[in-house]
Amino acid sequence: MLHISTGGGFCKKCGRNVFTINGLCTRCGFRVRGGCLSIIGGMIMIVIWLVIFLPNTKESQQIRSFFQFSGTPSNNTQKVKVELDELVVLLERYKSNFGSYPSDKEGLETLCSCPPSADPLKWVKIAKWNSPPLDPWGNTYHYNQYLWHDGTRFKLWSSGPDGISGTSDDIYYGR
Repeated sequence: MLHISTGGGFCKKCGRNVFTINGLCTRCGFRVRGGCLSIIGGMIMIVIWLVIFLPNTKESQQIRSFFQFSGTPSNNTQKVKVELDELVVLLERYKSNFGSYPSDKEGLETLCSCPPSADPLKWVKIAKWNSPPLDPWGNTYHYNQYLWHDGTRFKLWSSGPDGISGTSDDIYYGR
């Protein structure tokens, strides 16, 4: 029975990292040691393939966020900032139509559907969605109204990749 194993290692003859077949360098045929690398390399490839091809669920997003570098802003972070800006525009439009921001109880849902406190004949749907959008990690955006010395303000934020509000990876838009 012919057994072919593939992997990689450092070829001393070529002086570079190479792919191997049955422990032989594919460039020069020299014996390459590094069987552990091929096992570890195979496991890494399986993880990469799983992360790439997992369905878009909250669990797969958490796995993907685990592999992101924390020092650089990700595309998801940029997407959250854009969506927060869009929500702020909608909240300002709500305030101009109704005289105040939605209450904490009404929340962002009031941008999509008529709240119980509003007159259904005067209420106008402000958002294009039927429900508030989710952040790239599958979590709802958080909204909190508060009083400030010059009037009512709000906080709007995403709980970030870990899905837990109040941690260092939260992304805020404050007013």
